[in-house]
Amino acid sequence: ENFDVMVTAADGTELRVYVNGGYFSKDTMSAESSGSGTITFRDVPLNKDQNNEITVEATLGDLVESSTSSVYSDLTHPEITLSSISDYIEESSIEVSGKVNEEGTISVTVNNELIVESSEVTSSFSETVNLEEGSNTIVVKATDRGGLSDQEEIVITSDTEAPTVEAEFAKGNEYYQNRAETDLSGTTEAGATVYLYIYRPSTYDY
Repeated sequence: ENFDVMVTAADGTELRVYVNGGYFSKDTMSAESSGSGTITFRDVPLNKDQNNEITVEATLGDLVESSTSSVYSDLTHPEITLSSISDYIEESSIEVSGKVNEEGTISVTVNNELIVESSEVTSSFSETVNLEEGSNTIVVKATDRGGLSDQEEIVITSDTEAPTVEAEFAKGNEYYQNRAETDLSGTTEAGATVYLYIYRPSTYDY
């Protein structure tokens, strides 16, 4: 990755640019009537994904001054690794945790609602989020210092309520003359297991 360095100095100043201790380029300021001007050193090379020390040395006669700045070159997107989470729980909240391979911030949304915004993270994170009854889509987004991002999406079903069931016979209610079978239909919540129990009274029940 390359970087432009802009320097303002007095007329006749010799300018030298160093990158991480190594010489890059030099130029001499040729200012107009104002007595000072600006020079741009273009395409200064940077080492990617690390801090780079940029030093500008200015010499005018016997005077020598220098200024050093730190520039971070960020070319790599962050990567999120989420801890294992069950996709079905009987709780109304869950802990979302994991790791990020570089420093930055973490945000968490649940069903498109921002729950955690710009939480600072170094290498690992853990956030507790509330869930709605039923299906929940959780999106974890990591953004590094350079603005690059990565996100992971998980879907979790929260089931904290006992299921209800409604059923009815296809014809009649309870008594079927001269027939040994009938159809039974009903409704309950998705994912529920339905059991059918048949009560056959003994003769001594009467």
